[in-house]
Amino acid sequence: MNLNKITIVVPCYNEEKYIDKLTDKLISQCNSLNLDYEIIFVEDGSSDNTFNEIKKKINQNKKIKLIKLSRNYGSHVAISAGIENSYESDLIIICPLDDIEIGNLFSKLIEKYNEGNEIVWTVRKTRNKNFFLKMMTLIYYKIFIKLTGFKNYPKTGTSAVFLISRKIANELKKFNESNRVMNVLLFSMGFQQGFVEYGENHNFRKSSYTFLKRLKIAIDSVVSYSYIPMRIISLFGIFLSIFAFAFSIDVYLDYLFNDITVEGWTTVVILISLLGGIQLLTLGVLGEYLWRTSNDSKKRPLYLLDKKIGF
Repeated sequence: MNLNKITIVVPCYNEEKYIDKLTDKLISQCNSLNLDYEIIFVEDGSSDNTFNEIKKKINQNKKIKLIKLSRNYGSHVAISAGIENSYESDLIIICPLDDIEIGNLFSKLIEKYNEGNEIVWTVRKTRNKNFFLKMMTLIYYKIFIKLTGFKNYPKTGTSAVFLISRKIANELKKFNESNRVMNVLLFSMGFQQGFVEYGENHNFRKSSYTFLKRLKIAIDSVVSYSYIPMRIISLFGIFLSIFAFAFSIDVYLDYLFNDITVEGWTTVVILISLLGGIQLLTLGVLGEYLWRTSNDSKKRPLYLLDKKIGF
């Protein structure tokens, strides 16, 4: 396919220590493609000196551009901002700073695109995690695939580096939900999608994703793209109702024909605790759905721009 220009979108949050070193490696990868390119850094409300470090790089290379968001919106919204502000490119590659050190990955993504794929994902062959995290990852994605019905979704998940065509970038503008998980949103769009495997990237720094951030993404991934949690609660409620009705009939018949009564408070306390816990869980799941519906109905902007430099 005839390609003229690509955009590299780099979401950044508190990256001042790594901008200088990794930007040079990013430029080197882009130069090896023999294509016109632009690099859009999206500064996601950092509390350190990331913004000024990127400005220094803009002064050295006019192909670098910078978007500064008004506050920290999260990497998935930052990615959306970068995509929406790339106007002329044929392809857009999302590449967080963590993964820039992976060699020749951009060329492999483009090769896969040339096979007819509108979206190309990267998938790690191995993950540099301890046994517990590996097992938790496998269990999570197994549940996630079951709940969402994404049968072709990789069993170990996708990496943060991926490619989309201009066609996908234009279609993406039609979606306005604020609690977005970009990889799940794109996967749900359909179209022909491909995968590129690569070895473990031995990062020299710890991931900025805390347990709470990972938990939020996990909840957003399921709640935003699947009705099954609500269906499970409905079925569980029906089951409990049937069980409670059958238990009541059994107690009544024992009392009527055998003169047996249920004594003590233990059974009552257990049942109240069980039903109370189930009710709280149900309200929590319903609350997750209702909050997202309410939040999106307000039609607030996905993000606000503070500054644009180099455009």
